Amino acid sequence: MVGDGSRDTALYSSSISRLSIGIDANTSEREINQHNANRIIDTQSAALLLGVDLTKWLTLFGTAGAAQFEYKGGSEYGDSTLKWSGGLQANLWRTDILDPEFMAGTLMLKSVIEYSQYNFDSNNYSDKPKWNDFVAELPISYEIYTEREDDLAQTPYSLALSLGPAVSLIKGTTMGNGSFSEKQSIGVMGAVDVYLAHNLSIGAYIQHFDRSSVGGNLIYHF
Repeated sequence: MVGDGSRDTALYSSSISRLSIGIDANTSEREINQHNANRIIDTQSAALLLGVDLTKWLTLFGTAGAAQFEYKGGSEYGDSTLKWSGGLQANLWRTDILDPEFMAGTLMLKSVIEYSQYNFDSNNYSDKPKWNDFVAELPISYEIYTEREDDLAQTPYSLALSLGPAVSLIKGTTMGNGSFSEKQSIGVMGAVDVYLAHNLSIGAYIQHFDRSSVGGNLIYHF
């Protein structure tokens, strides 16, 4: 019946321009302090993303997907389990750079906070760790348009480069009631986003604390 029914619906939305959807994939390594010893956790994850513009400059977002991990130098990756997160992105300030013309673009200061939760119940590891990761970033970005901001027909539409400080706080426990936390909380982040249209982007990013995390995403804004 899916292809043979009426096109009428119980509800109709004339615009969902406040929404954005996407996919995100990430691989990361972090050094943790556990029982006065240092270990490295290696995590891979993939998730769906949903964002809602609360205002023109403030976006609430959440992700849900799967993740797997291993202790570096230990067993292989364990079973995939649920990973989710929620956060806010705020565009705090912007100015337009018009001169010289070949560098014309937009300079913007942003802030991002995100809370993520990982809970692993893997047969590969007897301690079955779980942890929370709170991340705050303050990147400054420079977006260069192909021609001008209102020229929507250009492909790619623009290129945005971001760089700034980052803070990551990890709090975790194991099945044996052991606790662990991050070895280093202060780091740096960078990102490159190519806008294939004014509302469609593909990007890559990196976070570096004691070790690096890299990832990529594809985001469509209605």
